[in-house]
Amino acid sequence: RPRLGESVTDVLLKRGGLPLQRKIIDNPDARISEGGFARVIMGLDGDKDLAQAVAARNDLPAELRLWLKDILGQ
Repeated sequence: RPRLGESVTDVLLKRGGLPLQRKIIDNPDARISEGGFARVIMGLDGDKDLAQAVAARNDLPAELRLWLKDILGQ
């Protein structure tokens, strides 16, 4: 399966709604920039399911993981 580049996923995360964001987050081959992750995290609006999906990604930058701990109450 081809990997989506960060520039493509950044545009999709910016312009797409929550269902598209979730598909990207759930796709282990999608490359997400730090800015892309930050955009998703800032737009979580209490969505703990999406927050858990973001937290499950191995490529999530450590400094952004701290924000998720606050959201998930960890």
